[in-house]
Amino acid sequence: MKRVVALVVALVLGAGCSLGDTFADNGTVRADPPEDELVGVWTGYSSAARYELKADHTFVATAVPLVQLSSDPAARPENGGPFHGDGRWTYEPGPDNTRDPVLRYEHVYDQNDVPVPGTHFFLHTSTRTETVSPDHRLILSLTDDYLSKAG
Repeated sequence: MKRVVALVVALVLGAGCSLGDTFADNGTVRADPPEDELVGVWTGYSSAARYELKADHTFVATAVPLVQLSSDPAARPENGGPFHGDGRWTYEPGPDNTRDPVLRYEHVYDQNDVPVPGTHFFLHTSTRTETVSPDHRLILSLTDDYLSKAG
């Protein structure tokens, strides 16, 4: 049994699968909810991240881990975070005729409220729904975590 588990872990890691990809094979499918369903507070599953998406397409983010600040390691600040900030979000075309929420930061601050230089901080999420959940809960899938709507 240990060998089977080790083989599965090695295959997942070796294939470079992200957590979002893992969810795709683990009871979730891509979703394309109406834009107003994205408005609200979203919290991380494996992180303390909290994103409040507002109806006017602005957002406020708190407790954001470094990896969620930018997918490009070279663009990430040297300070390890956590970070907080604000910006604007859009709903952009994604694969399979769906749309993906994209958050673009306008201001980013470190844990000491010092502004973090850089203008290319963004978060591209994948909108998914859980097929194994009786209520088909909507989640926002990230490469390292997923966000679920609070409330």
